[in-house]
Amino acid sequence: MRIFLTGVGCVGKTTVGSELARLLGVAFFDLDHEIERFFGTSIERLQSKFLTAHSYRNKAAKALVYLLNRPASQHSVIALQPSGLMGGYLRAIKKSSGITVALSDKPAVEPQII
Repeated sequence: MRIFLTGVGCVGKTTVGSELARLLGVAFFDLDHEIERFFGTSIERLQSKFLTAHSYRNKAAKALVYLLNRPASQHSVIALQPSGLMGGYLRAIKKSSGITVALSDKPAVEPQII
């Protein structure tokens, strides 16, 4: 079984995902790290090669497809990027089996409307 974790940046996908994987006894993958490993460059440098976020996501989704085809990912927890349910990422996820969990959190300080 695969579990995909999604949510806004800094919501805790990596922290929750690594602990969940440990408790379940399965592998944990952080898509940010997998993209950097797959392309051999930082996400920032990869993004700078594209005019739009859509183009970047479609290219970066190749790393997710590669990961999903690896036997080690068959039973795993995968932390997606904040845009992990868009474009090429979503197409790859729809073709695989798994459960998607969206993490959310409230800000420590509630904004005040004046």
